[in-house]
Amino acid sequence: MASNENSYFGFKRTRGDASRVDSDSRGVPAVLVPALSRDLHFASAADEGADWNVSNPTHPTFYIHSETTPATDYIDLYHDATNGYVNVASGNIALQVDATTVLTVASTGLSLTSGNLTAPDDALLGIGTGNTARFSFDTTDANANELLLQLPAGGAVDVPVLLIGQSIESVDVGLYNGVVDPRIAMFGVGAVATGPGFDFRKARGTIAAPTVVTTGDDLGTIRAYGAVAAGEYVQAAEIRFDMAGTIATTRGPGTITFLTATDAAPSVLTQAMLISAAQVVTLASGITTGDHRFNLTITAGADGVGASGEQLTSGGAGAETNWAAASSKAEFKNLHGWMLPSEALNTVLSTPVHKFHYRTDAPHSTGDFTTEYVGVIAEEAPWAMHYDGGIVNPINTLGYTIASIQALQQEINDLKAQLAQR
Repeated sequence: MASNENSYFGFKRTRGDASRVDSDSRGVPAVLVPALSRDLHFASAADEGADWNVSNPTHPTFYIHSETTPATDYIDLYHDATNGYVNVASGNIALQVDATTVLTVASTGLSLTSGNLTAPDDALLGIGTGNTARFSFDTTDANANELLLQLPAGGAVDVPVLLIGQSIESVDVGLYNGVVDPRIAMFGVGAVATGPGFDFRKARGTIAAPTVVTTGDDLGTIRAYGAVAAGEYVQAAEIRFDMAGTIATTRGPGTITFLTATDAAPSVLTQAMLISAAQVVTLASGITTGDHRFNLTITAGADGVGASGEQLTSGGAGAETNWAAASSKAEFKNLHGWMLPSEALNTVLSTPVHKFHYRTDAPHSTGDFTTEYVGVIAEEAPWAMHYDGGIVNPINTLGYTIASIQALQQEINDLKAQLAQR
């Protein structure tokens, strides 16, 4: 009915829809509200005459009131020519199916209470202004449907960086401005000694019922590929983690293997280095280059340090470095007689002594190419060498030196005796 002759509001059949006018020249039914109060309330009859205490809205608004506290608990619906709004004055918005809440919208965000929140294939779940980051289940590849996380292209503002960590929201970390390549960053914070980690967990069986792995099982692998032609990627390197050894409760021996692709066509992924469960490092080529600095503690034993009186030597099998004892005890020697002091002196006196510098291209040297050395030449002093005549023999040099001194002393004694007779 109408409130007065000039302003009609209430339930009415309008004349505004010309395409839907019936025989009596009236249009579709409508509920009209006056400009003075653009709100329409749906409430219990017991609340007739209640003061809803709401200001006159800018746009026609429909209020649905609760039975318990209708003046404060209600929903209002309206459209402002840009968006449609559903506002809850108190509480949350709950979407129900068969009286079961499946989705809740609160001031803190969206919550899935029951069931699954699904999106169809190839639909984009956009995140951020302009949907620059988004999730999708993509079916473009007929042979491999993929779950995609598309990151921004990168540049001054939107960077393709995925940050994982505690309490990182609304914090300017100031580390990735201008980044253009995708990155994954993990942040660890707090007064603890531990840091963020990236875990591989391998089991046989299922996730719900894992069973024991077998020696040789891969626990996880990091692979790197490079494009070598249009649409062709070739694996260039790999770091692999494996179980190796006896597996039992509280016992899980492992290895780390580093592999690189050979510089050949086709490249072959080849083991370059292995770190075993015994903490032994094996290099495929056995060759390393660089300015190495070693600070080692070598454990005593057959392959460690020698016993007292032993010295390093390269005379082992295959020219391997090992420890040899230059023992002076008679029990370790087959004696062949005395060395004549005069013979030793003559040998020493006939041996040339040279001044020299080591050549920079010498395969064997002290490594000092600046110092001027004074010494003998192996070819001219075979008596002072061992190991095929190329390495100084410290035992012989000491023996010849002592015998030479003895010879000189004998000559001194003879001269003294001659002088005493005059």
